[in-house]
Amino acid sequence: MTCCETFKYIFWRTFIVLIVYFISLFVPNINILLTIGGSLLGVLLSIFVPVIFYNRAYGNTEKNLKLLKREKEEDE
Repeated sequence: MTCCETFKYIFWRTFIVLIVYFISLFVPNINILLTIGGSLLGVLLSIFVPVIFYNRAYGNTEKNLKLLKREKEEDE
């Protein structure tokens, strides 16, 4: 690792520790924060991530585009 990479590595590790430290100072009851964070991440994982995966897997494939074109022609 070069000197610049080492500095960035140490900086980001220190920055993350300081952020966690300041959050712990301002939030007296961490259970509330963990509950809110867990519920938000649960919604994200159960609703948004499957839709994103489905669209990436089947969104712009040749077969899907042909089906869409055929449906459009049938509607007209």
